[in-house]
Amino acid sequence: MQSKIKLLAGLVVACAFGVAATIVVFVLLDTNNTDANYGAQQTTGSFDEINLDDVEQDPTQLLTTNLPSDFDYFSTLYKVLETASNSQLQTLLIDTQQYTDLTRRDDTQIAIIRKMSAHNPVKALQNLKKLSKIDELRLTKTVFAAWSRTNLNQAIKHASSMPLDLRKSALQGIMSVQPDLNNEKLNELTAELDHGDGLVDSITDQILDVTVDNPELAWLEIIADGKSEAFQVSELLTVGRAWLNQSGFSVLEQISDSLTTWEVRYTVINGLLFHLAEEDLKEAFDYAINLTENYDHTFLTAIVESWAQKDPESAMQSIASLESEEVRRNMYHNFVQAWARSDPNALLAQLDQLPENMKVMGQEAALRKLAETDPKGVLSYLPSIENTGSRNNILYSIADNWARIDAVEALTWVQNDNTVGDNRKHLLHPILMQLARQNPELAMDTALAEPLQDGVYGYEAQVINSLAWKDVELAINLFPRVRDGETKRMARDAIGIALVYEGEVERAFELGSNLQGEDRKRYDNLLTNEWARRSPTDLFENLHDLGSTELQSLAAFTLIQLNTWQRNLTDQQVNAASKYLSKQHWDELKQQGMEFD
Repeated sequence: MQSKIKLLAGLVVACAFGVAATIVVFVLLDTNNTDANYGAQQTTGSFDEINLDDVEQDPTQLLTTNLPSDFDYFSTLYKVLETASNSQLQTLLIDTQQYTDLTRRDDTQIAIIRKMSAHNPVKALQNLKKLSKIDELRLTKTVFAAWSRTNLNQAIKHASSMPLDLRKSALQGIMSVQPDLNNEKLNELTAELDHGDGLVDSITDQILDVTVDNPELAWLEIIADGKSEAFQVSELLTVGRAWLNQSGFSVLEQISDSLTTWEVRYTVINGLLFHLAEEDLKEAFDYAINLTENYDHTFLTAIVESWAQKDPESAMQSIASLESEEVRRNMYHNFVQAWARSDPNALLAQLDQLPENMKVMGQEAALRKLAETDPKGVLSYLPSIENTGSRNNILYSIADNWARIDAVEALTWVQNDNTVGDNRKHLLHPILMQLARQNPELAMDTALAEPLQDGVYGYEAQVINSLAWKDVELAINLFPRVRDGETKRMARDAIGIALVYEGEVERAFELGSNLQGEDRKRYDNLLTNEWARRSPTDLFENLHDLGSTELQSLAAFTLIQLNTWQRNLTDQQVNAASKYLSKQHWDELKQQGMEFD
């Protein structure tokens, strides 16, 4: 056991949740604080055409937003996640199962779960029960990776009560961010989690079954074994790390040259550089600068962000020495955001040390971070902020965070403070989301007092949407007060979906009983899709009771499509469901290569 525990301590990110996907998410996490209002840095193209306010109010719109660029998509996603309520996060998580782009789906789920874990890891784990078993296992690693960073002992204690398969995922998540536990702590961890059911063995057996006393020889054996590099990334990282520990930076070039696949080289060098940066950030920085491959400065970015938290002054000096103006500007941007997250007060005190074109960004990033814990305290900075876009973003952060603490007080501020100016209506969005939970009647009265504008739904739809996931009965009682038209449609949809998730499907359909024609069809289709995702077996068992053959076909079609990767139904059940398909749905599934008995 002890030898396997030592080997287990060498696990890095690759053993946790698939190295390639991890790196993609790590890169994209930088978009969390990217802002589109910084003059020359303003994003252009399809991102500008998105009404972010609408997406923030209804995150499910993210599914249908046409953002072909991953950068634009994840920029939008992280802006949405900044203000999304717990109920909206739950909805968005479930809705990611509609994604046909599996890479984007996985990365989106990881981002959502990280946000949930930051607030309440136990509830994050509960939300995973709504997904497929495969996704639950994969994302359990994400939860415990985040949890163990903030409270390792609590994470271990909770993991010890879980079934074996989830304990495996939990341990992998913990080890991905705690690879250097001392022997005493590692023994304590494994003793807590291994219940005599082979937990540690099951994980370490996945790693290369060789000693790493001679890592160079072990590396050469892997390279020469004739197997695809792509299927040996975990082994390459394990041995590569041991080799680096033994010989230092000098072996990186040899490691890089020996790998023939670009994607594997990218992944391995990335993982090893992160490891080396823990020991010598300056040397890792210098090495990353001189990489000849075009890695989009991924490695450099990660090093700069880590450096900003440990020694920002040295990091600034090294960034200033970069020859490329574009790279220098990008690194300053990443550096400023990371510094703001770790020590916003220090950043504010040293704004003059930043280049002129970074000072506005630095001030905004720091104040938005401070607003998370002291929104009222940030008000005193507003008179000195000249940049309109930056000021508006800071105001939104103040409103959002203040509302989380005391929504009534935040509402009073927005309604009476002249410094808010033309932003008052915009700032009501985050406040009403929180007020709906703290004082639903006041939230409803406030929303109804706002006049309707052409093409814009009333704020009471947002109140109902927020409330439905906390107290669906109260949301139903307030529903008659909602104004007609698009506003009432959105409110009805929110309540209907919440009822489906509560298992009250019949009541959900009854809520739309007074609808006619296309409106009724659209509502029934919406609920059926939600039902298929929430409880596919239950929907299958009720196919024959659905109100129309058209609805039966849609339900069967949705169940069969979801089953291609969730596997909630048996083959016999899929064949039985196919009997309800219309010719159109049957032909569409046939075109996708599906066959039925």
